[in-house]
Amino acid sequence: MVKEEGAIQISVRELGALEEADIRLKPLTVFVGPNNSGKTYGAYLIASLFGEYGWLQYTGAYVDGRTSKKYEPIDTVISRFIETGSANIEISAFIRDYSADYYSGLAELCPGWMKNYLGTTRVALDDLSVEVNIEERMENLVESSLKIALKRKLGVDKEGKSLVNFVKERDESRIYIYTEGEGVQDKIPIKEIKRFVAGNIFMLVHRALFRDVRVFGAERTGMPLLYNPIRSRERIDEKTGFDDSQESESEKPVLPYPVSSLVLTILDIRRWGDLKERCKYAEKEPGVKKYLEYADLLEREILGGHLVLSTDDPDPFREILFEWERAGRKIPLDISVTASMVKGLSPLILYLRYRISPGELIIIDEPEMNLHPEAQAQLMELLTMLVNCGLNVLITTHSPYFVDHLVNLMKASRYENPEAIKDLFYLKDPDAFISQEKVSVYLFEGGRAREILGENGFIEWETFSNVSEKVSRIFFEMDEVEDAV
Repeated sequence: MVKEEGAIQISVRELGALEEADIRLKPLTVFVGPNNSGKTYGAYLIASLFGEYGWLQYTGAYVDGRTSKKYEPIDTVISRFIETGSANIEISAFIRDYSADYYSGLAELCPGWMKNYLGTTRVALDDLSVEVNIEERMENLVESSLKIALKRKLGVDKEGKSLVNFVKERDESRIYIYTEGEGVQDKIPIKEIKRFVAGNIFMLVHRALFRDVRVFGAERTGMPLLYNPIRSRERIDEKTGFDDSQESESEKPVLPYPVSSLVLTILDIRRWGDLKERCKYAEKEPGVKKYLEYADLLEREILGGHLVLSTDDPDPFREILFEWERAGRKIPLDISVTASMVKGLSPLILYLRYRISPGELIIIDEPEMNLHPEAQAQLMELLTMLVNCGLNVLITTHSPYFVDHLVNLMKASRYENPEAIKDLFYLKDPDAFISQEKVSVYLFEGGRAREILGENGFIEWETFSNVSEKVSRIFFEMDEVEDAV
C-alpha cells in the first residue's frame, strides 16, 4: 500500500455545461452524472493542468513575460550561469517557497489554452475560471521531487562539448547547471537559455505532483485503425496524428491534444517498445513489475487473449496484433478487426506494459464502454489495484456496476481479515480493497458537481436508481392505463 496523500483542490467556474465545481482530487476520483453535464470537460481540464501540455504552456508564457509571477531564484541562477558558466539551485526549497505560485499560475493561464487543448474554436469558454490549491500535498511534492532524476543538454560546440547541462540526481535536492564549452552566451540566445533552465525547473515541480498524465478518451475505440499504418499506407503527422500527405496546412484537421498524444504514444510503442528492457527496469521498480502483471491479468480475465507485437525486437515496421486461442492454436488478428472491447482496452494494456510508472495520473473516459457487466466489475477491481500500487486514477462513468462495486471494495478494506473474503470478488485479490480515504466521487448534474461519497461509505446518488424505478413503473402503468381505457 502507498502512503496516504492529501487531496488536490480544484475550483472550476463556467466550463461549458458545468457552471460550478469544487473538486478534491484523490488517488481515485470518480465523476458520474447524465450526458452533457461537464464530466469529460472537467476531466480534460484536469489533464491539461497537470500533464505535459500545462507545463509547456506555462514555460512558454514565463519566457515571454506573460505570467503574473516572477521567480527570483530562477532569474538568479540563469544570471550566475551566464556570468560564471556554472550555478546550482535547491529544488526542495524552491518547491516549498514557489510551487503554490506555480500551480496558481497554471490555473490562471488555463482558460486561455482550453480551446486549443480540446481542438475546437466553437466552445464558449470566455468566462471560464480555474483555481488550484496543492497545500495538502506540499510535503509529498518535496518528497517526490527527491526521487526524480533529470539530465538534459542544450547545444554543443565544435568539439562536441555540451554548452548547457542540467543535472539533478535521484535522491538529491540540488540541481546543477554548467557548461563544458566556452562563450555560451555568444552561441545560444539568452532567451533560449532561460527557456531551457526555467523549463526544466518547472518540469521538476510539475512532475513532483504527477509524474505524467495519461488520457484514455472515449475516442480510443476507433484508434486501432491508426495502429498499423503500413497496411493502410497512412502517413502520420508527428504533431496532429493525421495523414498529411494530401492536405494543405489550412485544410489539416486538428485533433484534441489528448487524442493526438495517445495516438502518437501507441505508435511509438509499436515502433520502439522493448519488453525485455521494460522487464529489466521492472526488477528495480516494484511498481512497474506489478503493472506488467496487471496487464497480463487484464488480458487473461477480461480480453481472453493477448496483445502482441509482430516481432520481439524494436522495429519501426512491426504491427500490434491480438492473439487468441482456438482448439489449441494461437490465431493472430489485426487489432483493427477485433471486438470493440479489445479496441477499447488495448491502450491501457499497452501503456501498462510499456510506459506507465508509479506516481502518474490515468484518466479514463467511460471505462465501461463495450464491456459486459461482469467485465465492468472486474475492471473496477483492477483500477483499485492500480491505485493501491502507486497510480492515481480518474474515471468518468455512467455504469452502476462501477459505482456499486466500488462501495463493496471500500467496505472490504475495513475487514480485519481480507483473505477470508477475497473469494467473494471477481479477481480474488485483496489488493483491490481500497480505503475510503483514497476515494472521492462527484455527481455532475444541473450545472454543479457535488461530493456524494458519504462518511458511511455509501455513494448517495439517484441518477441510476431513478431511471431503474421509472422503467419498472412503466411495466405496471401500461396495464393501469389499459384498464382505465
